[in-house]
Amino acid sequence: MPTSHATLIAYSSSKVDPGVGTLNRVVRAAGFAIDGRLTTRVLEVGGLARGEELDAALRLAEQFPRRAPGPLSFPSMGGR
Repeated sequence: MPTSHATLIAYSSSKVDPGVGTLNRVVRAAGFAIDGRLTTRVLEVGGLARGEELDAALRLAEQFPRRAPGPLSFPSMGGR
């Protein structure tokens, strides 16, 4: 079953999502194959969503100083 040019344009512009069979047929017609595997995703750790966990870590990192105030009080490692 061929897929029309207009339908391919709709797929490429994200106006329509192809079904699995259609996607496989289009990919094969382009000379490729879909090789995939199912994996689990960690969406939550300790009741905290991953995005919230990252946000909390970044807010914590902002609390640390970015630069040491003044000159270093120990010699550099390299004999300079």
